Amino acid sequence: MTGVITDRMSPISRTNDFLGPPGVAELTNELISDRDSEIEIKKSSSHDAADCIVLFINETTLGQSPQVEIMVSNKILINVILDSGSEVNLISEEIYGKLIKAGVQVPVLPVENVVLVTAFGRRSKRIRQQVLIEFTMGNDLFECIFLISSQLRNEAIIGCQFLKEYGICMNFSKGSISYVRGDVMKEHAFVTKARLQSDESDDCGQAREVILHNNRSTGQQTRNPSADCEDQVLTRAAHSCSNPTPHQTGAASREKCLKSGRSNGIVSPCGTTEESKGRENLDHGAECDHLSGVNKLPDTGVSEGLNIQSKGSVDKKAARDLNVDVMYVKRGLQVGEPIPRPKPHPSDSRSLQKSDVSALVEQVSSLSEPQQKGLYDTLIKYMDHMTTKPGRCNLLEYKFQVITDQPIVGYSRPIPFTLRPTVRGQINQMLKDDILEISASPILNPLTVVNKEGGKIRICIDARKVNQFTIPDRERAPPLQELLQKFNGARYLTSLDLSSAFLQVPLHEESRKYTAFLFDSTVYQFKRVPYGFKNSLPAFIRAIKLALGGSSLENVVFYIDDILVYSTTFDEHMKHIDAVLSKLTKAGFTINAAKCRFCRDEVKFLGHRINRTGVSADPDRVAAILNYPAPRNSKQLRQFLGTCNFHSRFIIGYANYVAPLTPLLKQGVKWVWTEETQDAFLRLRESFARSIHLVHPSEKLPYAIYTDASKLGISSILTQESDSGETLIVSTVSRVLSPVERRYSTCEQELLAVVYALQKFRIYVIGHAVTVYSDNKALSFLKRCNLTSSRVTRWVMQLQEYDLKIVHISGVNNFFADTLSRNPIGLSQESRDQVMKPNEVFVRKVNLGTDRALIKELGNLSEHQLGDPVLKRIREELERDPIKLQGKYMIRDNILYCKNDRTQAYWKAMLPSQLEHRVIRYVHTLLGHQGTDKCMLQIEQSFHLKSLGRKVRKYVAHCDICQRAKHPNRAYEIEKLSHLPKKPGELLSVDLYGPLPTARGSVKYLFVCLEFFSKHVKLYPLKAATTRSCLKKLKDHYFLKVIKPKVVLSDHGSQFASPTWQKALADLGIQCRYSPIRHPESNPAERIMRELGKYFKIYCNETHKKWPELVPYIENWLNSSVSQSTGYAPIELLNGQARPDIFLKILKKQPDQSPSEEPLADKLIKAYARMKLKAERRNKKRRTGRTQWNPNLNDQVLVKCQPASDAVQGITSKFQRPYEGPYLIQRKINPAIFELADEEGRIRGIFNLKHLKPYLSEEN
Repeated sequence: MTGVITDRMSPISRTNDFLGPPGVAELTNELISDRDSEIEIKKSSSHDAADCIVLFINETTLGQSPQVEIMVSNKILINVILDSGSEVNLISEEIYGKLIKAGVQVPVLPVENVVLVTAFGRRSKRIRQQVLIEFTMGNDLFECIFLISSQLRNEAIIGCQFLKEYGICMNFSKGSISYVRGDVMKEHAFVTKARLQSDESDDCGQAREVILHNNRSTGQQTRNPSADCEDQVLTRAAHSCSNPTPHQTGAASREKCLKSGRSNGIVSPCGTTEESKGRENLDHGAECDHLSGVNKLPDTGVSEGLNIQSKGSVDKKAARDLNVDVMYVKRGLQVGEPIPRPKPHPSDSRSLQKSDVSALVEQVSSLSEPQQKGLYDTLIKYMDHMTTKPGRCNLLEYKFQVITDQPIVGYSRPIPFTLRPTVRGQINQMLKDDILEISASPILNPLTVVNKEGGKIRICIDARKVNQFTIPDRERAPPLQELLQKFNGARYLTSLDLSSAFLQVPLHEESRKYTAFLFDSTVYQFKRVPYGFKNSLPAFIRAIKLALGGSSLENVVFYIDDILVYSTTFDEHMKHIDAVLSKLTKAGFTINAAKCRFCRDEVKFLGHRINRTGVSADPDRVAAILNYPAPRNSKQLRQFLGTCNFHSRFIIGYANYVAPLTPLLKQGVKWVWTEETQDAFLRLRESFARSIHLVHPSEKLPYAIYTDASKLGISSILTQESDSGETLIVSTVSRVLSPVERRYSTCEQELLAVVYALQKFRIYVIGHAVTVYSDNKALSFLKRCNLTSSRVTRWVMQLQEYDLKIVHISGVNNFFADTLSRNPIGLSQESRDQVMKPNEVFVRKVNLGTDRALIKELGNLSEHQLGDPVLKRIREELERDPIKLQGKYMIRDNILYCKNDRTQAYWKAMLPSQLEHRVIRYVHTLLGHQGTDKCMLQIEQSFHLKSLGRKVRKYVAHCDICQRAKHPNRAYEIEKLSHLPKKPGELLSVDLYGPLPTARGSVKYLFVCLEFFSKHVKLYPLKAATTRSCLKKLKDHYFLKVIKPKVVLSDHGSQFASPTWQKALADLGIQCRYSPIRHPESNPAERIMRELGKYFKIYCNETHKKWPELVPYIENWLNSSVSQSTGYAPIELLNGQARPDIFLKILKKQPDQSPSEEPLADKLIKAYARMKLKAERRNKKRRTGRTQWNPNLNDQVLVKCQPASDAVQGITSKFQRPYEGPYLIQRKINPAIFELADEEGRIRGIFNLKHLKPYLSEEN
């Protein structure tokens, strides 16, 4: 039972003001009269007793108080003790930590000068936080302010203030509490003892345990005042325990309590010695909590705690968190026998289940069903190793080499109060996972918290002081740029993520002391390699190299803890994934499957986006650069440039952008941010919107380097030319010239650019013939020039090891010269326009894809004519009888010409049949894929070709690019068949409307349910548009109160396409169907969306957040109005109700003044007939002026896509082709809806005919 002493009174004078049962007064007086009590200690400490609020705990009667269950945020169930003698409410730190982990938002405020004191007066604990928690008891909502206690082993205690505030009465005869809500008296039953014992046996060692031991048979607590606080206790592992029954007394009862680790009250730390008293009451502020002593046990002379090889120990909570067996040491006795350790819990919630593997495989939608099965079979073998629990590498135990034995103590940083429960929870979990252990190390590192994605945190160590004395391990990962060039032709990419990678590497026992840190008055040390140490990265690299070995390195790359597997075929990829996972799991590593990406054609890797063609900057990082604010000091500028430098290879001429900014980073330069530097900053930032895509190098293609130099910097681009003549950029480099280099001559700067480029591109070009293009003529004869400076001679000697050819290219033709270093930084608009010369620089590089070989073959047209049988016969006839064919055919320069007097007045060369298709393709491509008429005019101007119009039309119709890029000129007739159910309950259409302005109750979505036959509408406001919330409304409300359908129709939203949605409906015997992609009109619920928008615009125009109040009215309007499709109101067909008559009461109508009521069966028949007639009329109207097209199975079609603009990538939807494909008709669902798949059988989706167009494959 708890009580409170009011503030501003001396402890002795407060005795008579203590609130509670009479039995507590004795204990209070005993507490005050004891001169060794905590109150006396408080007087001698730095805190004035008059300024402290002292809270008393009476463990004797606490266990006999009633308990009730409360629910917090529909997530956490808590057993609460009701204590009418207490003015305070308490909640355990462990339960508070669970609430935070569960995502419950609770307001937290610090508490000053509040001390929790047990009724025996020798134990105290400072209270530092209070929280406001909202919970439900029964079906009613309550609010209560709780103080957080780290020593409370009950889950929570509620005092008299709360009971008085809500008028709660306890009825012990009925075993319940009662209170009034509204005009209703409500009751809520106590938690029974059987239920409590069941909970305790199920959750041994959890928050419901209590550690203070009482003699229940007498109701009095016994204690041994002479027990020695310095008795040590060794620990091993404890799992099972049981409460002593009320009939167990004496030593047997206490021993059983000791083994169980249970009681009913607050942990009571020992503080009898002056040394421990002073230590416990020392105020450390926010840096650390008070040290805990050894728990005293009644009558046994046994102390319990943790053996940390020092006086005192941590409390029992830490012992249970360690998951250890307790070995007891009586005063003056030897170590006793350990309690037998039970079997561990059979499952770990962090492990992957089969359903999780299935969901993981289903995310890879690009794979066909056989491929998905192959991936599933591969992953299921390693399911036991796919967990967020860190594994333990069995190949290596790493040892830090530290060159000092002196104690190293770093400055301790305070951990925010709001994060402390989370930090405590992580430390407890790491103790259980054998990552941490209790330490007696003389070394202390500051504990720091780092934010992670998703709002989580990571515990790290600030080991800067230890790192100063650590001998570095030079093991390093391969260079990043080298790794990024290994994926040429890789079609399948898989990224693997290890669970807390560094923490999977064991740390040698001698090195663990260097990792110690202090939290909550306890010193811990790592048993695994922690984050933050100088040699943590080399330790992990050595471990991962040992695990993977050298055999699999051909198809796997790793950089720190990022592992990427790549392959050219799917079968190879499965073998590679299996080999890598096998090696990792055999070495003891565990994989975090949630962060892995399997069998993708594009992945994000180390801040880059990689696919089979090349590598580009991560769009998220580029977006961060584009939104970076202007720096205010040199530190912020250095941070910005550091971010930009990481992706500098994707910016052509990067050095010229940063040159105006780098002087501000020099030491001693005063920070002055001018308009010029602001312009330079904006130009640098905006250059990332034009970042380029780099291709993977091919060993089969020759290399070329374009270099250039300016007065600001030097830049180079490494390229390769494809077989089609397209220039591909492999890599770029650039840097700013130093003040000395800026004084070099132009020739020396150009040569420096060549030398610098070869140094940076060495891994590519060494051993290959490479051509260097420069616009400086002097470089082309450097190898033959003898009269050079020593600097130039040294550079020329460096060039000798390369198979190098330097070619001069004029400035007008040097495309890269202008883009690299002649970037118009700081120039006027007129100068910028003059320098760029877009007509000469950029247009000439557009690749039209024309057939260059055709030009050469047309130069030998006579030879091709001789190979054409028809033209050969004309030649022979013309030679036999030239007069007969005179004026129609002629041979000139051995080329046969033709002229038709009626249609043409000039001679045209006769085109051989083998060149007809190529000439048509050449003209069509050269004219920019113009239409049939314009291509015909170009061809017939030079060649005579029989049936030219038919052949050109056929080619243009089959042109792949034209089909993808051009919209059809005619509309196809699409037969739209409405699904016509014959009675209510056959089809339910659902959709989500929102997000809307957040209204009362935090709702911002509407879940729309439309019963299709009757047109009955039900609207449910939601806080979040999630699968779980939608299913809850259907199962708990709609299916019970409205109707349970046979089929549920929805769109492809993530809420409805999830496996959880499909499985939940299937378990209820309901079929799940989807409307075609990008065809919302196929979902009848979409019609309700239009009505909702209309009503909200009318009634919520001024008060947008009042929309939930309008929802019941909208339902009534829609359900009571006559539908044009059925001729009846929805409530008539669904519920058999009479049609609403708004004038019935106003006009006081008699029965003969209203239409007679029809039977429900007749209504259903008439409604179905009317719906069918309406559907036929709609289809007939749509067919007017349309062209009939009925695709068949396996026909090739193109799908209309929705291209999106991307400012980061410099992409606009206006320039993207509106059709993609081709795909095959896999399944014909009805004449208007088709399921498509690619050539390998991978399903693309379900589409309406309006989004399809026929595809005609190109002819050879």
